[in-house]
Amino acid sequence: MTDRKHLLNVENLHVSFDTYAGEVKAVRGVNFYVDGGETLAIVGESGCGKSVTIQTVMRLNPEPPARIKEGRVEYGGEDLTKKTDREMRAYRGKEFAMIFQDAMTSLNPVSRIGKQMVEAICIHEKVTKEEAKSRVIQMLGKVGLSNPETVFRRYPHTLSGGQRQRVMIAMALCCHPSILLADEPTTALDVTTQAQILRLMKDIQKDTGCAIILITHNLGVVARMADRVAVMYAGQMVEKGSLRDVFYHPRHPYTWGLLGSMPDMQERTDTRLASIPGSPPDLFAPPKGCAFAARCRYCMEVCLEHNPGETPVSEGHCARCWLLDERAGNLVKPPVGRDEELVTPAMRDYIKKGGGADV
Repeated sequence: MTDRKHLLNVENLHVSFDTYAGEVKAVRGVNFYVDGGETLAIVGESGCGKSVTIQTVMRLNPEPPARIKEGRVEYGGEDLTKKTDREMRAYRGKEFAMIFQDAMTSLNPVSRIGKQMVEAICIHEKVTKEEAKSRVIQMLGKVGLSNPETVFRRYPHTLSGGQRQRVMIAMALCCHPSILLADEPTTALDVTTQAQILRLMKDIQKDTGCAIILITHNLGVVARMADRVAVMYAGQMVEKGSLRDVFYHPRHPYTWGLLGSMPDMQERTDTRLASIPGSPPDLFAPPKGCAFAARCRYCMEVCLEHNPGETPVSEGHCARCWLLDERAGNLVKPPVGRDEELVTPAMRDYIKKGGGADV
């Protein structure tokens, strides 16, 4: 973390959910930032806290049962964790916009597309309904929907999955937000539509200069889209760095496992894919040491007793692992032998283009 001002800066964020069974510690000390015009990808297994983290930025988690125990979410010099729900309405849609994973459940099924989008604009800006309608139709055309005037009058259920996702993107961008948060926006889409959506998001970012925070399980999408990558596990970011750092020089065993589990689709090989045994820890009672220790083949006694802090690896690259401690020495290298071998040729091509290349 540097002293310079970032567009969004999240510091030591702790979020819990109070349930009848007890406290679920969903996010545990997360730190990250994002600047205008860049894409931060957050990756990790289901249940690691990715969605909770970005929904906390917009304060979309219902409070209660959600509870921000500690930390800051700083935007424009303001700490958003101190804002009331009424105050946050001025930020949602205008400063921050969300593309949800399932567009069908995120759009009002009994309201026409145009009505929903016009309403969103009129809430944040003093424009007439006719001006808002004109902007909506223009935006629907910009996201690649043919006959936007017809789409304006249609209901969500009459559109395909790809069309609904484009509507979600158009709705998110109608008020020209500074930060676009995308929660697995291509999960339910076919490969062709997925590529179109990713290309569209990059084109819009180039045109508007907005920042993108992308949540995805697909490391191929990360290679195409991201400038920087944060790897989450059990409510913590265990490794952070540039796309090249995390893909070519990973330093956390969990990151090694994620990269090693990606198949190489360009070459036939008999090499068995890497796998990560076991399951993530129960966040009702997180382990006192490293959360990944029980699944890590390199686990040491200190890993079970003490949770490692963030250790700098290089400029902008850090990881939470006791193997990086100077007392551990140079005991372990990535399991394949060379860092580059963890990255498939297809990913390497994208990364050589600088990351975020056209798909």
